[in-house]
Amino acid sequence: MKWYEQNFVNHRDWVLDHLDLLALEPKETVTVLLIDFLNEHHYEISMDLLEKKTGFSEAELNEVLSVLIAKKYLTIKASAKEIYFNINGLFE
Repeated sequence: MKWYEQNFVNHRDWVLDHLDLLALEPKETVTVLLIDFLNEHHYEISMDLLEKKTGFSEAELNEVLSVLIAKKYLTIKASAKEIYFNINGLFE
């Protein structure tokens, strides 16, 4: 098990403490913090939910997600039952 997969690790604190290292733009920061929160509390993440919670337009959110994927901070995997947003790339 990797260090960031341990139950006692607070991902959001780590992200905020390492913003300079991660070089996240404000919208990217809000998005990864929200995804982490939603994953931790087992919410089903959807584009509609992310748009509602962030207040970003669909185009803004698509841009942010594309940048996070390009930085290899985010992967999105789809299965028959759900879409999973994984931000483990932030901690690698």
